[in-house]
Amino acid sequence: MYGGPDGGIMYRAEEIKEWARDRQIYAKSTAHAQAVCALEEVTELVKATLAGDDKLAIQDAIGDVYVTLVNTAEMARLDMESCVDLAVNTIINRTGKMNAAGKFEKDGEAA
Repeated sequence: MYGGPDGGIMYRAEEIKEWARDRQIYAKSTAHAQAVCALEEVTELVKATLAGDDKLAIQDAIGDVYVTLVNTAEMARLDMESCVDLAVNTIINRTGKMNAAGKFEKDGEAA
């Protein structure tokens, strides 16, 4: 096992990449195909959250999304840490408000 719970966002990423290499995902897939897999896993996450309070189903779906994102990043020759850094640096000073549907609306974004 790689890393541990204190390993931050990269927790188990190397293990995921080894698993993917062993299954020839990197040799026979594409970043686009893995992004589609990520979308499918996000759909499973949405279904799990709609189903109620099944923490195990939600946890499994989040884990599956993470695995597919690690694979997508690897195939795009990016690392997850730089992807997360870019996202956080983009949103850290973003302002806005929550709308009635529970979605954050950026200032200047049409309702």
